[in-house]
Amino acid sequence: MQSSQIVLAVITFGLVAAEVAGGTPVSVKRLVVWDGEQANIGAGWANPTTSTIKPQTAEAHSGKTALEFKFKGSNEWLGAGWNWFKFKTGTNVGTDTSAMKNLSFWIKTKGKAGNLQVNLLCNGNVLDTPQEHTVKVAVSKYCPRFPDGRWHEVVIPLADLNHIKGFNPKIISEIHFGFMAGKDTDGSFFIDDIAFDDRAGDPPPAAQTAPTNYSVVVARSFIERVPDPNNIHWVGQNNSFSWQAGYIMFAMEKMWRWTGDPTYFNYIKKYVDEQVDDQGNASRFSSNALDNFLPGYAITFMYEQTKEEKYKIAANRVRNGFINYPRNSDGSFWHGDWARHQLWVDGVFMGQMFLARYGGTLDDSGDSFGEVAKQMKLALQHCRKPDGLLLHGWDESKQASWANKETGLAPEVWSEGLGWYAVLIADVFDYLPKSHPDYPVLMSALHKLCLGLKEVQDPQTGMWCQVVDKCGQPGNWNETSGTGMYLYLFKKAIDKGYLSSEEYSPVVKKAYEGIIKKARLNEKGLVDLVDCSSIGIQNNYQAYISQPKEVSTFAAFGSFIIGTGIMEKP
Repeated sequence: MQSSQIVLAVITFGLVAAEVAGGTPVSVKRLVVWDGEQANIGAGWANPTTSTIKPQTAEAHSGKTALEFKFKGSNEWLGAGWNWFKFKTGTNVGTDTSAMKNLSFWIKTKGKAGNLQVNLLCNGNVLDTPQEHTVKVAVSKYCPRFPDGRWHEVVIPLADLNHIKGFNPKIISEIHFGFMAGKDTDGSFFIDDIAFDDRAGDPPPAAQTAPTNYSVVVARSFIERVPDPNNIHWVGQNNSFSWQAGYIMFAMEKMWRWTGDPTYFNYIKKYVDEQVDDQGNASRFSSNALDNFLPGYAITFMYEQTKEEKYKIAANRVRNGFINYPRNSDGSFWHGDWARHQLWVDGVFMGQMFLARYGGTLDDSGDSFGEVAKQMKLALQHCRKPDGLLLHGWDESKQASWANKETGLAPEVWSEGLGWYAVLIADVFDYLPKSHPDYPVLMSALHKLCLGLKEVQDPQTGMWCQVVDKCGQPGNWNETSGTGMYLYLFKKAIDKGYLSSEEYSPVVKKAYEGIIKKARLNEKGLVDLVDCSSIGIQNNYQAYISQPKEVSTFAAFGSFIIGTGIMEKP
């Protein structure tokens, strides 16, 4: 047994537990099994052969050397292990961790990765038998921010690495890393300072500190949750050519532009290629509701990036869906054929966000911009209140159960509904020429909307409520999706010079601090978003606030990502 290696690797460092607990200083024992310097013995394995694990000096957390698990593969398990006894076998060969409480290591991620898992292996007479492994645990459970490209400490209680029958914690010799790769996965995990310690209580602050880049953590978690974007649709349905997938692609494009990570681009391309065949057909598209037009935004994006004719043909077909689309007498679009004569502010985003981009890329005549401005102005004309906020909808026929029998208006300003319009008015000026006659009208509407939202922000949490302008009334509650959308509007408008940074930066700071508290890790190591609401128009205030506080809706993921992402972008 190489006991000399282990003895030399015992490092005692003081006050760590005392600093965490605030009690009497105590020393903490730490067994370092690999740090590239004093503890530098070992050998590794990797699977498949396109992957490797070995020491290198380009990256290190401490000293000059760290391990690099370099991986490459598609739709397969990628794994590696490091054995600090060079695969020697025997029941007397290994590290005694029986007096230790935690496994710890430092990690830095580079490139496209997945939900990394880790487990330990004890030694024995026969190398690498199943009974000698612990269970696997997700690194993200203990360090949600580990994929963000920075060094982070991961501290895993050994109690979580449940022992399988036959595992002996007195002769541990190897650590395993692995994950299920998606298509064209390529990158590295740099790993340093692998150790065991006897820190008591909760994991230290380094393991508990919140992510520095929530948007990356949540976006990656979403892709891991739904690796095939064709599965983004309502439960019980199977058509992903609708707003849910369209909005996720909208958010993923922004992440690609903000981070440069090809993971997001590839995810969008996978989705678009599932919707558009080689002849440019988009067979799942139906022009019977505005919700179904939003995926055209991603198709137009893909044409911009690749210039492939099939994407142009498909985008034109989506655009032509407006030709015979039903309208009210003033020209406003119906929300859908099941919502006759009804204008919903969320539907304005679904149709006009696509049409604005199409106008900027494929419409030389400029007719698309005229339609976009018209629909946005009609929503303002019918739904805007004196404070700049928009009610959820308007029914020209006044027949809907929610419609005021005199005005046809919906009763309340709903968080996510107004949020859709907020995102549209934030982005429309990226496409609408300054020379367009309605540019100043819509810019004025942006200013008025932002002022109105500023006045009704929850002063305690920085968020906005389910019924936006009645935050202090009984039963109202902070809603996550709408808050992400408003955060995006304010920050985008500040960055573009539409709003005063001095006046509105405190608004976005409080909103960001509020919304990040709605992200929670679940038992699978994935991120959930709480206090969300994706609903239709309701009959009254009580009906809005009585809606279930949903968890992890598609809209909330998109909104959280764009809201936090624009705050965290370089």
